[in-house]
Amino acid sequence: MKRIFTNCGLTAAIALLIYTQNAEAQSFISIVNNLGQTAVGNGQIGSGQFEAQEFNPGSISYTLTSIQAQVGGLSGTLAMGAELVQDNGNTPAGGNVLTTFSFSTVGVSFENNTFIPTTSGVVLNANTDYWFVLNYSAGSGTYDWNYAGVQTAAGPGSLGHYGTSFDNGSTWVIDNFGPGTPNLLQVNGTVPEPATLSLAGLGLAALIAARRRK
Repeated sequence: MKRIFTNCGLTAAIALLIYTQNAEAQSFISIVNNLGQTAVGNGQIGSGQFEAQEFNPGSISYTLTSIQAQVGGLSGTLAMGAELVQDNGNTPAGGNVLTTFSFSTVGVSFENNTFIPTTSGVVLNANTDYWFVLNYSAGSGTYDWNYAGVQTAAGPGSLGHYGTSFDNGSTWVIDNFGPGTPNLLQVNGTVPEPATLSLAGLGLAALIAARRRK
C-alpha cells in the first residue's frame, strides 16, 4: 500500500510540475478581426474627441494579448492613449477600465498599430461586451482611426457598436453615422492548450488516488 501511495504521489508531482512549467503554453487566436475590410472613412481623435469600438469574444473566455487598430493621419503633437473598458449599458461611459495599453507612436500613414496591455492576465469573459477606446491626454493635434463600410468580421467573436465622445469621454454618441461602419481592429488572445489541461487533470486524479490509498 505504501509503495502504491508513493508511485501515485510521484505521478501527481510530475504531472503538476509539468503543468506548471507549461502554463504559458497556450493557443493564440484572433478573437475578432475586420482589418481585412476596406476602409471607407475615419474617426478623429483629439481636441476633446475620443473614438471607441465595441466587441464581444463570443462563447469562450480568453486572456487578452494584444489589440491592433488601423490608425494614422497624425497632425500636430499630442499624447495618445488607449483603454479597454467593460461595457456599461451599450456605452463605455462609466465602465470599468480593465487596462491601458502601450503602443508605437502613430504616424501620418495609416498602419495596423499593435496595442499591448499594460496589465497582464486581463480576461475577456465569454458573452461579455467590451470597448476599445482611443483617446488623448495632452498636447494639440489629431489622429484618425479607419472604419469599414460593413459589419463583417472574422473570428469567434463579434463587433458591436462604435462610439464617439466629444467631451473627453464623459458622454458618448453611439453609431452617430448609422450602424454598420465599425472601426478597423483585431483583438488577439489565448486559450489553454487541451493537452496542458489534461495534464493538470492527470495530476489531480493521481493526488486523489494517493489520498484514498493512504
